Amino acid sequence: MTPAAPASSPATEIHALRPAVTRDDALRTFGGGLMGTARSLALGPLRSIADLYVPLDVFRVRVTRGARRETELLGIDRVTGALDLYRFDDEPGGDAVVTVTTRNAIGRALPDAIVRDRLQTRVARMLFQRRGFFGVRAGAIAIEARVAELYVPYWVGFFGRGDEARIAVIDAVRRRVEGPKARRLVYRWLMESR
Repeated sequence: MTPAAPASSPATEIHALRPAVTRDDALRTFGGGLMGTARSLALGPLRSIADLYVPLDVFRVRVTRGARRETELLGIDRVTGALDLYRFDDEPGGDAVVTVTTRNAIGRALPDAIVRDRLQTRVARMLFQRRGFFGVRAGAIAIEARVAELYVPYWVGFFGRGDEARIAVIDAVRRRVEGPKARRLVYRWLMESR
């Protein structure tokens, strides 16, 4: 099973979160068991898989509620800013990060100001969902320092019959099959990489 990157893509050395899903695990998830059988019936047989790395910036975010201050480390993707946020207990480093040489690393597409704005909006939405309208005040959210620029590893499964191709995506850190946002991001990257 061959990787997806175009032959013209240069290999790049990146720092990525350590994957919890191996290639063999991804093959089993894509093709094995009841879900794999259902996926093959819906999408066609599994043709190949490839690793893919999505850029992630980790920021220190401070939320103020009255006299109480909370600080969180949140990661947001630098391609669309729409994938699920990553939450960290500590600054990612040490054993949690690996160095990888790959041709399948998506470039950082969003300018810093847009990334910060999208992160602010997403945190406000999370607070609103947790605490309601009065839980979010102007100035209550501060996007502070960027603490890391990393990549998140994903596994992409290519399925199909004949000339038709479809994909499924696994977050290799969180060990979960992703939905349409991740699939659209991968499709877009594949089309732009042609």
